[in-house]
Amino acid sequence: MKYVFLAILILVIPTAVFWYTQTTPNTITLNPSLASSSNHSVENRFPDLKPKKPEFSGPRSELSTQDPKEGDTALLSLFDPSLVPATSSFMGNPLSFFSYEGHVISFIPIPIGSVGNHELHISFTNGEEMTRVLRVQKKQFPVYNVGIPKKLGLTAPELIQKLAEEKKNLDSILGLQTKEAYFSRPFIFPVGDALISGTFGEIRKTGKDEIRHLGVDFAPPDGTSVHASNDGVIEKAGLDDLYGNMVIIDHGRGIFSLYLHMKLVSVKIGNKVKRGDVIGIVGNTGYSTGEHLHLSVKINTVSVDPIAFIKALR
Repeated sequence: MKYVFLAILILVIPTAVFWYTQTTPNTITLNPSLASSSNHSVENRFPDLKPKKPEFSGPRSELSTQDPKEGDTALLSLFDPSLVPATSSFMGNPLSFFSYEGHVISFIPIPIGSVGNHELHISFTNGEEMTRVLRVQKKQFPVYNVGIPKKLGLTAPELIQKLAEEKKNLDSILGLQTKEAYFSRPFIFPVGDALISGTFGEIRKTGKDEIRHLGVDFAPPDGTSVHASNDGVIEKAGLDDLYGNMVIIDHGRGIFSLYLHMKLVSVKIGNKVKRGDVIGIVGNTGYSTGEHLHLSVKINTVSVDPIAFIKALR
C-alpha cells in the first residue's frame, strides 16, 4: 500500500505544477540568458525591488561635556552628514561650524562669569532640531598682588584705561569671521612643555584695581623660539605699548591665538604660517616683569583657557 501511495504522488505533483504554471497569469518567468547576463542588475529586472540607501549608523552627534567650567571649551561633533546646521545659538551668539577629519565640529567657548544653565539650540536644514543644556560650573581663580613695571610709566588707573582701549582695538581684529578653517590638525603648545608661570583667569591686583589674566604664561629658557600653534594667517605683528612684541594668528572661523611680550617678531601681517613655524623669540617687552611668553586664545572674541582649548582636539 505504501509503495502505491508514493507512485501516485510522483505522478500527481508534476502534473499539478504544470497546470499551475500554465493557468496563473501573473507568474514571473526568468529568461535564462537574462539571468546569467552580467550586464543586467537586479534593479533593472525588478525596478520595484531596488535596495534602500542604508541609513547612517553610529552616534549622530557628540558633545564633549555638558558640565564645563568657566573658561573651558566644549566641543560639539556632528557625524551624520544629514545634520547640516542652518541656525544655532548659545548664550545669544551663533556657533561657528567647520569640517574637521571627515565630520563637522564647533568649538563652544565658555566665558568667565557665565556660571549657571545655558541652552544650546541648533536647527538643521533637514528640519531636525537639537537642544542641550550646558551647566557651567564655577571655577576658583587665584588672586595675586602684582606691581606695574616702571618702564611703562603708568599709574594703576592709567593702566586699566589703556588695557580697555587696547581691548577695543583688538576686537576689530578678533571679530573677523572667515568662511572656513585654515587648519586640519590639532593645535600645539608654542614653546613645547615649558614651565607654566601664570594661569588662565587668575586675578592680579594692582592697588585697589584688579586685572583678569586672560591667557597662560610660559617660562621657557631665554632665547627659546615661539612656534605657531596651528596653520593660519598673521593679522597683527609688531610692537605694542602694553603687549610688547606680539603676533596674532587668525586660524579661521573666529579662532585666534595671540603671542605677547616677545623679544622679536619674525613674521609680517598677511603671512601664511603652518603649525610649528617660528614666529618670534620669547622676551620681556611691554607689561611684563620677566622673560616669558603669554598665550591667549579667542573664539568669536571670547577668551578661553589655552591649555583646555589645545587639549580639546587631542
